[in-house]
Amino acid sequence: ASIDFAGSLSSATLSLSSLGSISESTGAITTGTLLGTASGAVALNGSANTIAAVGNFASNSGDFNLIDTRDLTIAGSLSALNTTLSSAGLAVNGSIQTGILQLASSNGVTETGQVNAAILTTGGSTIAGTVDMNTGNVIGTLNNFAATGDILLNDAVALDVAGVVFTNATLALGDTGNISQSSGAIIAAALTSDGGTIGGNVIFGQAGNNVPVLGNLGVTGNATFTDSSTINVQGVVNVGGTLGLFSTGAISQPSGTISANLFNASATSITLGDANDIVALGSIITSGTLSVNGVSGISGVVSAQNASLQSAGDFLLTGDTTINNNLTISAAGNITQPNGTVTAQNTTFAVASPTDIISLSGTDMFSGDLNFASYGSVIHGGGTLDA
Repeated sequence: ASIDFAGSLSSATLSLSSLGSISESTGAITTGTLLGTASGAVALNGSANTIAAVGNFASNSGDFNLIDTRDLTIAGSLSALNTTLSSAGLAVNGSIQTGILQLASSNGVTETGQVNAAILTTGGSTIAGTVDMNTGNVIGTLNNFAATGDILLNDAVALDVAGVVFTNATLALGDTGNISQSSGAIIAAALTSDGGTIGGNVIFGQAGNNVPVLGNLGVTGNATFTDSSTINVQGVVNVGGTLGLFSTGAISQPSGTISANLFNASATSITLGDANDIVALGSIITSGTLSVNGVSGISGVVSAQNASLQSAGDFLLTGDTTINNNLTISAAGNITQPNGTVTAQNTTFAVASPTDIISLSGTDMFSGDLNFASYGSVIHGGGTLDA
């Protein structure tokens, strides 16, 4: 039969068992530990409940809803079709297995256990404080989720961001697989990979994203970020494949480094002045200045008003480069152009050593001055050179 609480109940440990549902029409439950099983739904929604911990509790065929006025600890195994928890603070020290997990807390969320949920959300509420869920959860979708402090989430399966994720602080996401964004928006002061390396690709392509700071970020595969604000790189960004940054404002680098095989970007200006390790520029579009330190070549289509590119070694030109005004390419090794095009006004190619070579064999159109700051050889091995 079903159980309904219609008065106040106080017990050190409260163990419930029902072949039906468990509800709370009035009153309050005060207990140190809540245990139980139910064949139906569990709805303990009394506004005066004082429950310190939920131990082993299974709602086999229904949802589990709990409102608590104090800090709540999930100390055992909690399982239900869907779960809603509202408390003064929440510590997940045990495990939660559910479909949709909706959380509300006025004092943050901590975790030493594990959450296994198809969807994680805060619904229409905002958690006050930090959300620290950093212990290898199994979460498929991050839906609408908001907190006033940092949001730290570590996941062991592919994660899809499908809602508005909001924090006034840092969003730190860790995953052994891919992280994608099918809908919604990410609004945060900064984005990181939670101190580790994401095991797949990271694709955040929604136009409503607003994350002004890219902090320490490690990605095994490719990483793409579309942003409605300026992007400031302020951490160590290490991407095994292609890094794409697409901003409606400027892209700058007050600190940190970028390491990537290929870099694609669009912005009003792009200034990456630190000691980066970028193998090649791919698709680059800016209406302003392009300045990159630590890039070894151009393999795609690059367009800018002015450009200054510096390499710590050789520089390889195989793409198509159009610079409306001034272009400077400086290398500590050779500058080589086996094919591709360069169109610019005033252009400078500079190498550092008498043994270094500037070799141009593409289609090059320079409408202004062409300068070779070279202690070594300059070779035009083929193609077109118009200067």
